[in-house]
Amino acid sequence: MNDIGFFSLKLKGNRRLLALFMVISMLLSLVPLSPAYAKEQFTTPMASAGYLHSLALKPDGTVWAWGDNGQGQLGDGTTTDKHTPVPVSGPSGITAITAGDDHSLALKSDGTVWAWGRNSRGQLGDGTTTRSLTPVPVSGLSEVIAVAAGADHSLALKPDGTVWAWGSNYFGELGNETMTRSLTPVPVSGLSEVIAVAAGDFYSLALKSDGTIWAWGYNASGQLGDGTTTYRSTPAQISELSGITAIAAGSGHSLALKSDGTVWAWGRNSRGQLGDGTTTRSFTPVPVSGLSEVIAVAAGIDHSLALKSDGTVWAWGYNASGQLGDGTTINYTPVKVDIIPPAWPADSTLTASNITETSLTLSWSEDAGDAGVMEYRIYKDGALLATVEEVTTVYNVTGLTPNTTYEFKVEAVDLGGYRTNAPSALLTTKAIATTPPDPSASSGGNMPLAIIKAPTNLKATAIAFDIALSWDKVEAANGYNIYRKEGTGPYLKLNAALVTSNAYTDSTAKTGITYTYYVTAVGSDGKESGRSNEVSFNLILKEIKLIFSDVPPDAWYEDFVLKLISLGIINGYSDGTFRPDENVPRAEFTKMICLAMGWSLEDPDKASFPDIAKGNWAYKYIETAKAHGVIHGYPDGTFSPGRNITRAEIAKIIAKTLNLPSGASTFTDISTHWAKDYICSCAKAGIVNGYPDNTFRPNSTATRAEAAKMIAGVLDNK
Repeated sequence: MNDIGFFSLKLKGNRRLLALFMVISMLLSLVPLSPAYAKEQFTTPMASAGYLHSLALKPDGTVWAWGDNGQGQLGDGTTTDKHTPVPVSGPSGITAITAGDDHSLALKSDGTVWAWGRNSRGQLGDGTTTRSLTPVPVSGLSEVIAVAAGADHSLALKPDGTVWAWGSNYFGELGNETMTRSLTPVPVSGLSEVIAVAAGDFYSLALKSDGTIWAWGYNASGQLGDGTTTYRSTPAQISELSGITAIAAGSGHSLALKSDGTVWAWGRNSRGQLGDGTTTRSFTPVPVSGLSEVIAVAAGIDHSLALKSDGTVWAWGYNASGQLGDGTTINYTPVKVDIIPPAWPADSTLTASNITETSLTLSWSEDAGDAGVMEYRIYKDGALLATVEEVTTVYNVTGLTPNTTYEFKVEAVDLGGYRTNAPSALLTTKAIATTPPDPSASSGGNMPLAIIKAPTNLKATAIAFDIALSWDKVEAANGYNIYRKEGTGPYLKLNAALVTSNAYTDSTAKTGITYTYYVTAVGSDGKESGRSNEVSFNLILKEIKLIFSDVPPDAWYEDFVLKLISLGIINGYSDGTFRPDENVPRAEFTKMICLAMGWSLEDPDKASFPDIAKGNWAYKYIETAKAHGVIHGYPDGTFSPGRNITRAEIAKIIAKTLNLPSGASTFTDISTHWAKDYICSCAKAGIVNGYPDNTFRPNSTATRAEAAKMIAGVLDNK
């Protein structure tokens, strides 16, 4: 599904963000398409994404490839997958490239076309059905100025405006009045004065010099735009469009760019890929909402891209793997793609609180980029210390050395993969704390050591998940110091600077631990009083009160959330919300299952998935769950940590985690679903429930409230 111009795009299934960024970088190098094509136009570097492989054309005319290579589509003479680019063997002087499902094409400066990869339908055009691991010439073609690769067929455009096609022809995609495949190029019937071609999944498009579009082939979703779902073995004009300057073909939808800068779309729309605000397919072109001043377009499997004259990139449609680059899962109208690095506020600082001899808490501002942050990376003395989720703007650093200065830095990584550093800070831990003298102690019968009175009436209460301390005010006190010990451990001072009020909130306390506190007063001479009374407190479950602003009283999920928060399996957000209806990414749920099972975390040197690097906050959890055999990646080898997990995926993970026995089907919508057995097992164990209409909705994404309920069920069935 490639539009002919300066780039091409073909993304299926779970594509990594790399492919999107590659396309965006190519889009930004574009200029408005001219009404005629000359060979000189194809000397610009290009990139093209196939089903599971990618191509890049360098300025020196060499082609590089990487990704899946099971059919030899990388052209390096092997069938070994490559995770980094390798040079394609064979011809040099290449001016254009295009990637199909499992085959690739290259156009040389002499006008010949070369092909490699899968050839079961004759898509290489060399007269055989034998795959080729290196480029072979397409038979009988010369003076070609453009090429396009579909799923299993290929197209070529010649200077005289004729179009030639070869490969699969099940649905008439070769346009030669038959439905018989051709192992060598055949002319498309009745076409002349063509200036651009595009190949989709089993259908083809051509743009003529008069600005009209002609289409042929598969049409079940209306992708031919002629108002019908009739397959066509010869080109038919899309009568409702004129003044077109560029075209693009996806899997089942098509795009056209008009000379006035507007974009029109037609065909399949189940994921919003037409951009008209609906999911209703259209058999004729409809305008993409809100777009103007567009200069280039591209169509993926179920999503679309547009480049505007101001250099911004816009996307719409399916987004489960981040294709849209805006941090969502789907958009029915265009959204701006993140191509700008995060921008920290001008007065942004990295600050510390709760500084002790061996720990401190870092805090920083949120970024102000054009898209949300994906994660924050914390560095200590230049080395990566930790990676935290995007909802976190605080981090507790432990294991430090007393009375030592460290340089800390936070780096923001946004959804576009861009990084920007926040201001760094030099921070010093406290010296070893000493216990203040007892107010009743004296030296040789002389005056008491303390001059200022000790605080009295120290009390502790719970506020949300913090411990709030208060005491009676001491006259003439300049401030107060707060001391705490965990269990039977030593007392350590909590505050870095004097506390000037007679209250203090300990936000670092954890549930299930008994803390004991005392307070001292500090006089104008800097001397401390004796101790206040001691008070002990434990944030046990019965004392925790849900005060989330978005959790109504007696919510159905309150007990589950309460239980998991008390065990440290889930958390709320820093703004006091829980966000029960928000979706749960796959990485986040993997962390939940590991914590619920109490597994020791794995930390292998070699990553199991290319999109989860060592050092990522989720790395150990994902590697641990994989080691226990409860998670797996996608066919392209990725894990897609940011993809929202579905109810079916959760059922599979839980059933495998607990080794649940099979159960009978209780839902009306899972009889043919791949996760049926897992769902039935979880339902039998009482871990999952359906909806009032007796459906399970396996493909729906799970909310945080639903995930809390299911993880609580795991704990009950361990």
